[in-house]
Amino acid sequence: MPRGVSLAEPPDSRLEHAVYALWHEHLLPLAVLHARQGTAVLISQHRDGEILARLMSRWGYLAARGSSTRGGEAGLRLMVRAARAGRPIAFTPDGPRGPARECKPGIVRAAAETGLPIVPVGVAATRARRLRSWDRFLVPLPWATIIVSYGSPLVVNDMRENDLGTWTTRVEDALNREVARCEMVARSAV
Repeated sequence: MPRGVSLAEPPDSRLEHAVYALWHEHLLPLAVLHARQGTAVLISQHRDGEILARLMSRWGYLAARGSSTRGGEAGLRLMVRAARAGRPIAFTPDGPRGPARECKPGIVRAAAETGLPIVPVGVAATRARRLRSWDRFLVPLPWATIIVSYGSPLVVNDMRENDLGTWTTRVEDALNREVARCEMVARSAV
């Protein structure tokens, strides 16, 4: 378990009900840090996703099954329904297969349909291993400090279909800014 956690709370308590964006590589530390908060997460229908869905359910998450490669529309509908029921929702917009740190449009569609802001979440660790996976999945080492940062909310209003690419780029840029902030803090803490 991490030695310490530098955890910045969302900038505004009204954002507890939001669409949270995180890169797939940062799923593990955020899943541990935010367990038992009732967040709905979109998880692939692939057989690897089944293992993750069971684990996330044990940790108090609502697992909505679907992704950009399989069952996407059904998964998106479940996420929208969860948001409308008052749950925060979280997306890894580069998952389940990448490319790493490239945002897909599902998160923007969910924000537009629910009217909730997108909050980009950055993560870094002072000591970690990176798996040999498409996203270089982050596994914090014992006694690591985890740095988490919540960016300014992005409110997707009046989105038309031709705006989807623009909003997707905005989410990607905001996520990368938050990760860069966290990585800078992690480097200076070592």
